[in-house]
Parts: sequence; structure tokens; C-alpha cells
Amino acid sequence: MLYMKPARFLKNAATNPNYFKSYGAYGGTAFLMAIYFCEWKTVGQYIPLWNKRYVE
Repeated sequence: MLYMKPARFLKNAATNPNYFKSYGAYGGTAFLMAIYFCEWKTVGQYIPLWNKRYVE
């Protein structure tokens, strides 16, 4: 017996526009945390004009 239907839950989560702001907030926060935890030089070398600081 399967009480929860995961396919229905995922479809509702992907198509309900009320959740999009939350998804954006969580995604943006996760992106900023990933940049904070990784070495900034690794990320900064791909940003134009910023990568001139890391010329070796």
C-alpha cells in the first residue's frame, strides 16, 4: 500500500506558481552558500574583469 503518491507531488510542485518564489529563494541562497564555502579564486577566475586579479 502506497499512501503517498510521489509522482503527483512532484507534478504539483513543478506546476504550482505559488512555489516559484520559494524555489528561487532557496536556489539563490544555495548558490551564495556554495560560493562562500568554495575557494573564491576558483569562482572569481570566470568573472570578466575580476579574473585579472588572479593572473599568474
